[in-house]
Amino acid sequence: MMLAPIVTQYLKKGRVCVPLKDNSKEPFTKDHLNKTFSVEEFKTNSFGTNLEKSNECFVDCDSEYASRLVASFFPITETTKVGTRITHYTYKGRYTATALKFPDKTTIAELRNVGLQVKAPSFAPAKLYGNKVMQRETNGFDPVEAPADMIERWNKFCFASLCLRYIDSNNLPFVKLTQCLKHYTDWNDSAITEYVKVIADACVPKHAFDWKDIRHKVNSALKAYDNKNEKAFGYKSLSEEFGVDVNYMRKAIGWIGEVKPDNARKTVVNFKAEALTEEKMNSEVKMEYLIGQILPKAGLVILAGPPKSGKSNLITDLCFKLCKKWNPLGLDKNPFLGTPIKERGDVLYLALEDSDDTMTIKIQKMKVEKQKPKPDIYTGNQCPCIGKGLEESIVAWKASTPEAKMVVIDTFQKIKPLFTTKSANAYEVDYHYLSKLHALAKEENILIIYLHHLAKQTASNKATYSWDKIMGSVGHQGVPDVMWMLERDEHGNRAVFRGRGRVIPDFEMELNWNAETFRYEYGGSVKGNYVRKNNKEIYGAMGSLHMKHGADHDIFPKDVCKVLSLTGKKDTDRIRKNMIRLRGNGDITSGEAYGSYRFVGYKDWDIESGEWKNLDHNNF
Repeated sequence: MMLAPIVTQYLKKGRVCVPLKDNSKEPFTKDHLNKTFSVEEFKTNSFGTNLEKSNECFVDCDSEYASRLVASFFPITETTKVGTRITHYTYKGRYTATALKFPDKTTIAELRNVGLQVKAPSFAPAKLYGNKVMQRETNGFDPVEAPADMIERWNKFCFASLCLRYIDSNNLPFVKLTQCLKHYTDWNDSAITEYVKVIADACVPKHAFDWKDIRHKVNSALKAYDNKNEKAFGYKSLSEEFGVDVNYMRKAIGWIGEVKPDNARKTVVNFKAEALTEEKMNSEVKMEYLIGQILPKAGLVILAGPPKSGKSNLITDLCFKLCKKWNPLGLDKNPFLGTPIKERGDVLYLALEDSDDTMTIKIQKMKVEKQKPKPDIYTGNQCPCIGKGLEESIVAWKASTPEAKMVVIDTFQKIKPLFTTKSANAYEVDYHYLSKLHALAKEENILIIYLHHLAKQTASNKATYSWDKIMGSVGHQGVPDVMWMLERDEHGNRAVFRGRGRVIPDFEMELNWNAETFRYEYGGSVKGNYVRKNNKEIYGAMGSLHMKHGADHDIFPKDVCKVLSLTGKKDTDRIRKNMIRLRGNGDITSGEAYGSYRFVGYKDWDIESGEWKNLDHNNF
């Protein structure tokens, strides 16, 4: 088959084409999205268009239910047909990529804006036909501009496809669906009736779903809903009718409307029957981590720090290290802040405070621009907010990413909706939106880290609890599974990095900023460095006393304090306790007099440098 004339027509219309292997969706080169191909290179029976460079997006019907309904929800444009089914509607313009799924995790449909789209008359595997190689056909139209209400149409289309899969009767399913639409959306009766008719017309066999009969039931359901004396069906009843999980149905209703709490309705729970069982209490539960015991495999994590403290650099370093391939010898030579990486995989970094240029500069300074694989980094300003497409976009990314492990959002304020319910306070707002992120992380079994700022501390608002420094309400402390905090010296290169959470032990480490590598480096634990500092003080004082009085001289804690010019009770108690600890570790020994000590290795200790002359000792 000669594709050259067809490709030529595409190129004349500004569409960027990519040659594919025979009977395949696979390109010939890995850098196909960045390369320009000449007409002479199209020698096989398959080709596609580069969506991003062609400035296009398309609706991909991944289920037969979606393919039955697509024409009812989207304006006519260039279509792709496989066999008897229309599978793609292609549009000009760019909409955020997303995908929605059935309860069994199979995809209803995708809205794609990156990668390749196989074009007619190519031959390639077709998902709706068990990946059998089939030819693509087109209606011959050129793509039209995507409608302004594309996302609204998309959500209605996917919910209708969901309902179509489970409707098996012309009676109760339509009654319950009608009343759910009435209860959870702001549609008028005419819009509800039209929507239900679209679904009914797509049911098979058609003779079993005569619209005249169904319309009568829809009208009755609408009237019954308005009758306050009659009980209306809600999402729980619809989930039971469809045989799907009630929580899934509640979420699916959110595609087209909102499940509002009914304050008048009581819920009675049998706490005794629903209590944690003894079997569960005795079962083995193993926590899984991505990095040491400081980062869990799934859940929600906050990284908080003052502006320009290096949070973004720290998280960029983490993103690149997490997706770096394992060392072929099985050795982790590139840990994160001195902590071993337990699992690696794909990473999505929404660097929403960066531009392409600033992120490129950062990556080049870190010298990771040639690393393969790299994280997926998005620096656009058009990232959707929570509840406005963010969750669906993350789900779509995960669905298209084989080893998805982590999503980073920099910063929370960029994805928090600007307008909220006026009656809600700051805590309620934060808790509401963070809970959505937390639920998404759990449902998709991935880790989500979001960056946030610390509040400016003044004399009047000094935090009594260090984590109260986090800006905003305590929702930022209550919802995340793990809290990370980065605080850097105002005029130095030293920083303190600490963590706390319900699934990790507390940690606190010192970091040192390396301006050459543009990243933080591990500087030891804060406690360890504190102990080492005390050790050096004691070793130095005892060494000078032994040099003056000899190796057999008994040294008391008060003698060390005198050398160090320490007079306060707190300092003297600290020296006394540390000398007891050092004796217990075998680093110093007891003297002949009760309560006295000797420093056997004082000749190996350099008082001026505060280090061991014998390098083997420097690990104390």
